[in-house]
Amino acid sequence: PVTHVPYWRSATDRTPVNPLANRWTGTLANSTTWSQETDPHVTNTLIVPEGITLTILPGTTVTMLASSSILVQKGGVIIARGTSSSSPSTSISFVSGSDSPQPGDWYSIQFGVQNSESFSSIGTLSSCPLLSYPLPNNNNILPPLPSNCSVFEHVHFSNGGGVRGLVYAPSLLNVPIIKDCSFTGGKNGGIDIDITGTPSNGFINILNNRFINCGPSGYAVLQVSVLNLYSQGAASALVANNFFENNLLKLTNLRVANLTMVDNIFMNNPSICGFSVSTASAYIANNRIINNTILSDCTQKQSSFSFGGPSVAFINNTITSNTMGYLGLGLLPSAGIDVLIRNNVFKNNMILDGGSTILLNYVAALSSGRHFFTEIIYNDFSSNYPASSNYFCTGFAFIGSMTPDIFRFNNLANPNCSVDIHYQIVYSF
Repeated sequence: PVTHVPYWRSATDRTPVNPLANRWTGTLANSTTWSQETDPHVTNTLIVPEGITLTILPGTTVTMLASSSILVQKGGVIIARGTSSSSPSTSISFVSGSDSPQPGDWYSIQFGVQNSESFSSIGTLSSCPLLSYPLPNNNNILPPLPSNCSVFEHVHFSNGGGVRGLVYAPSLLNVPIIKDCSFTGGKNGGIDIDITGTPSNGFINILNNRFINCGPSGYAVLQVSVLNLYSQGAASALVANNFFENNLLKLTNLRVANLTMVDNIFMNNPSICGFSVSTASAYIANNRIINNTILSDCTQKQSSFSFGGPSVAFINNTITSNTMGYLGLGLLPSAGIDVLIRNNVFKNNMILDGGSTILLNYVAALSSGRHFFTEIIYNDFSSNYPASSNYFCTGFAFIGSMTPDIFRFNNLANPNCSVDIHYQIVYSF
C-alpha cells in the first residue's frame, strides 16, 4: 500500500518541514493529484500501477529523497503539465531533497516494466500519438491526447539520473510525450528510452526541451547518452527544437526505425563522445552544431557523426567550430541506401589525428558497399583543418566500392590542410 504521512524534519526533530507535506512510497491505490499545497516528497519507490493516474498541477515542486524513484507501470499514467516554464508558479519541478544537491541524488522517473516483469503480464499499451512538427497552427499547443498518454510539459528535472536518465523508459509500452522541459544535473543523462526488448511499433516525442550540465566531470560511459533512443522494433521518433549545452556524455544515440530530427541546437558541449544515428529512414534538417568536442567512440578515432540506414536525408544543417574525430562528418550507412546531402555548412572544424596508422584525415566521408542513389550537392565543406600539420586531409572521401550519382556545386577548399585533396575514392585504409 501507499504511504503518505506527515514529513518531519528528522527522526529526532519532529518539527514538520511543512504542515501539509506528504511523503510517498509504495503503490498508489487510487488516482491522485499533487499540488503546491500538498508539497509531495517521494522517499523510496512510488509505483503508479495500471489504471491509476498521477496528476501533478502547475506550481508543484516534487522533492525526491535519496535513491528515490517513480515507476509508472504499463497502463499507469502520469500527467505533469505546467502552463509555462518561466516561473515556479506555472511550471513543475522534480528536485533533490539533499541540502547540497548533486547529480544522481535520486534515480529516475521510470516508465514501463521492471526487469522481473514480462511485457505481457501487466497492463495495456499506452497510446501517445506521433506529433506533427510544427504543432498545428504553430501555436505550440498539444492536440487533444488519449487519456492513457503520459505527458511531461513545462517540467524541470534536476540532480537525478542516479541509475539511468532523469526520465527512463525501458520499453515502448509506456513512453511519455516530453515537451518544453529542462534537464540539468542528470548523472546518467537526460532521457533514456532503451527499448531493445519490447514489441515493435510506438511513438517517441522529444520536443522543445533543454539539456544542460548532464554528466558530471569525469563521468562518461559510451552506453549512456544525454538523449538515448534505442529500439530494434518499428519505433518512430520526433526530436525537434531541443537545446543541448555543457553536457559531458555522448550527446545522442538514436536508433529507431523512423527519425525526424530538426531544428535542434548543440552548443558548447565538452562531450567526449559524439552523435550516433542508425535508422531505416532519417530526415535530419536545420540543426545547428557549434563549438563542441565530438568524438564518436570516446577516443580520437572514427567519425564524430555516424548516420546510417537505408534512407538518409541530411539537409540545411550547420556544423562549425567543433573538434572532431578523423573521419569528420562520417556518414556510414548500410548497403542499399538512398542518401541526400544538400545545402549543409560544415566549416572551421578541427579534425583530430587518427593515430600513427591513419595518415589521412577526412572533412567528410561516406562509406557503403553499394547504394541505390546518392546525391551530394550545394554543400560547403570548406576551411576545416587537421590538428597536426603532419597529416594530410581531404575534403570528401568515398570509402568502399561506391561513387556518388550526383556530386557537384560543393565547396571543398580547405587551405589549412597540408595536402588538400578535394575529392577522393578510398577503397581501404
